[in-house]
Parts: sequence; C-alpha cells; structure tokens
Amino acid sequence: GNSFACSNSDGIDKKGKLVSPTFTINRRYIDFLLVGGGNWDGNYIALVVDGKIVRRTRAYHPSDFQPRGWYVEEFEGKEAHIEIIDVQVFTDGYTCIDNIIFADNITRDPRFWNGEGNMALTCLDAKAKPGSARPDIGGTFITADAEYRMVEDPAALLSSKDATLAPGESQTFRFVMSWWFPNIDHGRMYAKRFADAAAVADFVQDNHARLSGETKLWRDTYYDSTLPYWLLDRLQSTVSILASGTTRWFENDRFYAFEGTTSCHGTCTHVWGYAHAHARLFPELGRNIRERQDFYPIDDGGGFFPDTGLISFRADKNYGLAMDGQLDTVLNSYREHKMSVDDEFLKRNWPFIKKTLQYVIDQDALGEKGGAASQEVAWIAKETVDAYEKPTEAPNGVLEGTQHNTYDLNFYGANTLSGGLYLAALLAAEDMAYDMGEENFAKLCKSLFEQGSKWLSENIFNGEYYVQDIDFDKDFTGQFGDGCLSDQVFGQTWAHNVGLGYVLPEDQIKTTMGSIWKYNWTPDTGPYSKMYKPGRWFVMPEGQAGLLTTTWPSGSFKPGAMSYKSEIWSGIEYQVANEMIWEDMVTEGLSIIKGIDERYQPPVHNPYNEVECGDHYARAMASWGAYLALAGFDYHGPKGEITFAPKFFKDNYKAAFTLAEGWIQFEQTKDSKDRQIDTIKVVNGKAKLNKLTFELIDATAKGKAKVAVNGKKVAAKSSLEDGKVVIILKSGLELEKGDVLTVAIK
Repeated sequence: GNSFACSNSDGIDKKGKLVSPTFTINRRYIDFLLVGGGNWDGNYIALVVDGKIVRRTRAYHPSDFQPRGWYVEEFEGKEAHIEIIDVQVFTDGYTCIDNIIFADNITRDPRFWNGEGNMALTCLDAKAKPGSARPDIGGTFITADAEYRMVEDPAALLSSKDATLAPGESQTFRFVMSWWFPNIDHGRMYAKRFADAAAVADFVQDNHARLSGETKLWRDTYYDSTLPYWLLDRLQSTVSILASGTTRWFENDRFYAFEGTTSCHGTCTHVWGYAHAHARLFPELGRNIRERQDFYPIDDGGGFFPDTGLISFRADKNYGLAMDGQLDTVLNSYREHKMSVDDEFLKRNWPFIKKTLQYVIDQDALGEKGGAASQEVAWIAKETVDAYEKPTEAPNGVLEGTQHNTYDLNFYGANTLSGGLYLAALLAAEDMAYDMGEENFAKLCKSLFEQGSKWLSENIFNGEYYVQDIDFDKDFTGQFGDGCLSDQVFGQTWAHNVGLGYVLPEDQIKTTMGSIWKYNWTPDTGPYSKMYKPGRWFVMPEGQAGLLTTTWPSGSFKPGAMSYKSEIWSGIEYQVANEMIWEDMVTEGLSIIKGIDERYQPPVHNPYNEVECGDHYARAMASWGAYLALAGFDYHGPKGEITFAPKFFKDNYKAAFTLAEGWIQFEQTKDSKDRQIDTIKVVNGKAKLNKLTFELIDATAKGKAKVAVNGKKVAAKSSLEDGKVVIILKSGLELEKGDVLTVAIK
C-alpha cells in the first residue's frame, strides 16, 4: 500500500496497542506484510473475534516487510478486528503491518514462505514398496488449503520388502526422513549442496557407511573412558545445541547463532564467550565465527568497526561494546589459533585481534570515562562510532569505566569479571604478538598484565573473594559491590583452558573458589529462593541443587543490586565447576555438574535442553571446558604441543580428545614395573606432535622417559619441570589413524 500502520511511529519507547476498525470475516484468508522485532509476549499482531484472540503472529525481520497470513474460514460471518500489541520497550521491539488483503486463495507466493520446502520419507531398500493409506488423496498433497493430521490420519505410506523372522532372529529396516526448507533470512548452506529433500536422502544412502561409521567411532571412543558414564553424558549433551534452532548455517557459509532458540540474535559475544564445545569438537566453527562475524566489517553485516576495533556484541549497528564479550573475542581467537594445524588463521586475523584488544587498552587509559562512549552505540542506533574518544593518559591494566556485560547491565569500577578477562586477554595477545614478530606490543601486554594483576590483588581482594571497587554506601543499582559473584574469576578459567597459567595470585584464586562453593552453591535452592525470589526460575521451587549467580555473605543484599542475582544458569555452573577442577577442587566441581545432571532429567526437564534466556541455550556449551579441566589438557596445533595432567583417576585415566585434524584417545596407567605409562592413540584423522608434557603421578619419580610409536623407539629428550615431564621429540611426529604413541616414565 501507500502507507502502513506502525507501533513505533511516535518513538521506540512508546507502549500500547493499535486497533483496526471492526470488519466481518467473509473470506478464507487474511494476508499481510509484517516488519519489526521483539518477542511473543511484547510485540505481535492479533486477530480478535468475539473479544478473544484467535490468531496471532509476530514479525521476525527488523528491516524488510515479510509476507504472513492467517487461515480464518472457521470464523466466516463473524465480526473481528486486528490489534498491534507493543508493550516491550527495546531497540527492536516494534511491529508494522501493511497490505492487508482478504481473499479466498492465498495471495502469498508459496515459494517465498519461510516454511516452504519439502520432505521425503525414503526406505533404504531396493525392494521398497510405495502405497497409499488414503486413496482419496490420490497423490495430490500441495493444495492451497490442504490440512492433514499426519500422525492421526496418515497421508501416505512406504514399506520395506517383506521379511520372515524365525524365533531369535533380527532384521534391520532402514528409513531416512529428510527435509529441505531453504527460506529463512540469508538462506541455508545446505540448499546450495542439495536440490531438495530427495537429494539429501540420496546423499545419506550413498554415504551411510561412512557417516554412521564415523559417528559410532566417536561414540565408542568417547564412552570408552574411565570417567563416570553420567558425567560423560552430561558434558557432551550440550553439543546437541548445534543441531537445534539456536544455530544457523547461512548460504554464504557464515555460521550464525542466537543465544537460545531464536532468542537474542547475533552470536552474542558475551554468551558464546562461555562456550567451548563447538570450537573444540568442530574447530572450523570457532574460526568461522571469528572471520565471518567478529572481524567482518560492520557495514557488510559483521560486527567489526574497522576505525576503532570495537566489536558489536550482536554484529548489529544497534549494539556496541560488551566489555566481557570484547575480551572473550581475543581469548576465543587464541583458542582458535591453537586449535589450527598451522598459523595461517593467526596471520590472517592478527591485525583484527590486536585492534580488538587495543580498543580495550584505550578504555583502560580513559579511566572512569572508559567504555561510556561505547554504550551510546550499544543502545542507540548509529552508523559509526562517532563518540569514540582517544585517551591522553597511559593505561595501567585496570578497567574502571563502564563495562557492559552478560548480565545485561553496566558494571562500574574495577572488578575481576571484566578485569580478569582483560588480564587473560593480555597474556593471550602477548603470546600471539611474539608469534607475529611484534615484540613491542607483546611487551606492552605483559607490562599491563603485571600492573593490573598487582593492583587487583592488592586492592579488591577482601580475604575471601574479589569485590567491586565502588562506594558501597552510594547508589548500588545494577552493581554487585561486596557480593560474591560466581563469575568473578572467569578470566582465570579462560587462562587455564588455553594454557596461560595464573592471572591473579594462586592462593587468592583458590580461596575465592572455596568462598564461591561456601556461599553460592546449595544442595537445595528452595530456602534461598523463597527469601530472595529470582527473576526467572530455572530450577524447581524446592529440592534441587544449584549455584546462585551472586550472594551477599556480608548481609548487604539490596533489591536494586545487579540483575539476575538470585538465578541459576547452567552455563555459569559449568564455568565455575571448570575452574574448581583446575584448582583441585574436583569433588566440589563434580558436585555442581551432578546438580545440573539431576535437574535435567525426565520427567521434569529435557536432558538435552538446558534453558536460560531461551531453550537450548548456548552458554551451556561451557560444559566442554570442564571436560578439558578433568584431564589438565592443553594443546597447541601449530607448534605440535600437547599436555595432560589428569585431576583424578591419575593412575587409571582414559578419555578422548579432539585436535586440529582428528581425534585421539589418551590413557594414563602404571605398569607392573611401577612406571607411568602415557599412551596417545590416533583414532581418526592425524596428529602432528613435537612436544609432550605429562604431570607425574608420583612426585618423587625421576622423570626419565622412553618414547615409542607402534612399538618402535623414537628419539626424544626429556626433562623434569615443576612436577611434569617435558619431552621434546627430536624429529617431530606425524601420526596417522591407528598409530599408537607410548611414553614410559620412571
């Protein structure tokens, strides 16, 4: 039409509803165009008949009108009206409607519907027999008003060849259900590979032996472990998120994700900054996020502001700096580099990584003014970061200004959530800078790290844990102050997971983790939740264990303190358990994970759907970090270095690990001669190794090592360093599938 009705015409902050004139329904369809965003509770359009909402839908695209419609034949002859509901105040919380058409036939071209596509049921049997359970259909399925309840009233059938089974005999009948639905925003990568659902089925049949064989090989290798079965199940269960509505693979090869299933767009840096499973099991996915989003220009659909180094935490011009997400990106990049076979990823992306960290260094130098200009971009749509301020003072390794973060608010003053991530990012950048030959930048990072670590440890550690450097007697709104934040040493967790060592004094870290266990974890969250009700319930009202995001042991709890303060997020629980395991608090760490596992069991919860702000929530993929911590695992693909230091079952440890080009099974035992035996078997793919490090089971051992591959001695030099045997393979090794490397340590 020439004009349209829109809920934000008087401003994005307005609430209310727009009501159409009353009309009589005399056609079978109402079609229209929608644009906007928000969520089902706050932004939608509705058809009202007899005072009741009988149909409703919402817009899914913030900038382009999309065709939508309702089938309304059952209401023929009744009076109705349309309402636009807008009760959510948010950047993309609005709805606009145009081109309302009443018709007896669908006016929208079905080829462009989001739901347009096809499915196929295929029997992988050359003698399969097609049939019809509903002769009245006669093979015609796609009509404008076709409605078939497929489960209750089958539309067609497909059967395998007949088989006669004797008692005790079995027969396998293989069917494939395939689908092909390409019409989402930005398309789907699979639509470029396959012409339709039948082509997908053909691919499965042609490659079934390989696909099922490799899947079963990973399953068998992963579960052939000395770790408890329940633990293996729980830590790997979150990988299913990659097969849910949380993720997309666009037709341009970009991996894209929400926080949960279609909730909170943009592969959010401060949520996905917790996740490890995707990037460890499928390293190319991690690299894809960095190169196709974080370091891709903002004007071309990415998140990177090339003039400054700021990364939009949702790859959207309406969103600017999340300090934790900005720093997570540096650490993610370091992980992606280490999970690569060579240094080509680092060479391509080092200028972006450096600029990303330099932006934070500039905010450091701005002191209390740091981050403020970035927030103007974060919540007000802007084309460029025109409020960027260059510092005039020197940085000191401490972030004191505005720090937007994963709690959807801004922290002020020094704290170890952002501050610890900053320290870890500085160490990661130092290592990458040396690899890139930038010694001066490496030295700057090291200097800032040392200054920042010293200041934080001397000024905001209260003897039990780290607090926030603010005036507790002044406005506490949105802050945690002297509260015990479960996430407070997230940067230390990151540092351990990528082999960077301690970012703050080891004794303070261990004391802090003990305090988090003491104050924030409870075997029954019910009593606390009754006294301090959470904003959202992710556990049952009583009887379930959980780790609270924040508590105030000093008794200074204030209603206006930080958001989500009494909630329980499994992603944070995994992160904290991960760090506890690194600090040899294995019982405590496993107790937290066991609490998650017991919560997510039938009939109360889906074991494969850990919920936060949405189903199948991405933060839960932090689980894989705990898996790595249990083994004391570190790996550097380009350098061919691998480390194992199991935290329990040290003389009987067995588990699977992924490398840059394949996966291995690691086993550590003691033989009849009381030697420590460390074995690495390449189960699939290959492994390049130049340096091996194993923590001694017996701290009094001499640490002399002999190395063999497939029983043949390999030239190597070993030394003892801080209770670990370090082995340099003189000629390096290129291990192939089936090769077994054995190290015997006296």
